[in-house]
Amino acid sequence: MILTTQKILVPLFVSVLTLSAFAESPNQRGYHLTNPVPKDQMRPLSADRPDATESTQTVDAGHVQLEIDIALYLRERSPSAEDALVFGATNFKLGITHNIDVHLIWAPYARTKVRGEAGTVRDEGVTNLTLRTKINLWGNDGDTETSLALLPFVTIPLGGESVESDDWEGGLVIPFAMDLPCGWGFGAQVGFEIVRNDADDGNRLDVTQAIVFGHDLVGSLAGFVEFASTFPSEGKWAGTLDLGLTYAVNENIQLDVAVFLGVNREAEDFVTFVGMTWRF
Repeated sequence: MILTTQKILVPLFVSVLTLSAFAESPNQRGYHLTNPVPKDQMRPLSADRPDATESTQTVDAGHVQLEIDIALYLRERSPSAEDALVFGATNFKLGITHNIDVHLIWAPYARTKVRGEAGTVRDEGVTNLTLRTKINLWGNDGDTETSLALLPFVTIPLGGESVESDDWEGGLVIPFAMDLPCGWGFGAQVGFEIVRNDADDGNRLDVTQAIVFGHDLVGSLAGFVEFASTFPSEGKWAGTLDLGLTYAVNENIQLDVAVFLGVNREAEDFVTFVGMTWRF
């Protein structure tokens, strides 16, 4: 089954990455990986964190952006009791062209504790490695009120089985953003993910959805409220209500904190984290 999953996900990732070369904005400006965008012409900082809804904007060509979970805590009490801590999970992003960037996501340390009928299982180690690319189709420069992107990804199993899935996983996320009146921002996305099923004897298709509203609060402080849900091909749907704050230290550094609250038994009860985004 692992081989079958690889046959599905790897061609999907490579094909979209190859086709992305033909999706470039007419406002290319001639900048690329080896000819970086000048610092005084860079777009406003835009991060995929801390909400679950991905940003539609890419990192400026030739620049690096680090999006870091400094510390994350997860708690779940049904169907089994689970606690997890993750430190240093980082999304390393590199701008390739005007509307394409690539991502590498990995955490150096995660610790889980699961208590069930068979007893308590503890595990610790690194997390799986996720490779992604984002292709902005329009609105990357903020010159339109809406924007849309494609975000294919592949997750390679590196972590322990108790920490994360030991199978290849991946799929495609399609984020959308819109400017609303009175300074409000709106985002939405739909995703299609091939993941390991709960019985660990095969794979299933999950359809994910999210909508988010954000607004500046005071000075450099902004906030968001979000609803995210997952509809698996096996089992019941799961949803979370997500709340968070961001603080812009300067044009290249942003701090954040968030909490995700499960709204039904199938969702994780509580996830909270603090992190930062740093662009250079």
